[in-house]
Amino acid sequence: LGAELDVTLSRKLRAPGMPEVAVGAISELGDLYLSPDASLLASKSYLEEEARFQRAEISQRKALFRAVRPPARVAGRTVLVADDGIATGSTMIAALQAARAGGAREVIAASPVALPGSAETVRP
Repeated sequence: LGAELDVTLSRKLRAPGMPEVAVGAISELGDLYLSPDASLLASKSYLEEEARFQRAEISQRKALFRAVRPPARVAGRTVLVADDGIATGSTMIAALQAARAGGAREVIAASPVALPGSAETVRP
């Protein structure tokens, strides 16, 4: 593609007692996305604590990645966000929202696989 490559950091908010299930996600900008059923699976206080934990994880990783290279400029650009697979769509949505917040002209999600229904969740 001849495009500038970068990473975007987003972390899933884990469901209580089910760490592989996402009830939402948080982007490196701190924006939070909660799935529609998040309140059915987790209390508000749990979600706040989980968000704090994931923000700290992002902060540590951001320090490592950004010490080597500053983030790519996304304002006014088409941004392609790729993931190796979409389970619930939460982390992809958080990453796409971060690109939009950075002023991207257009955002495109790309993934080779997605669980049934997840692509429809990400599409809007």
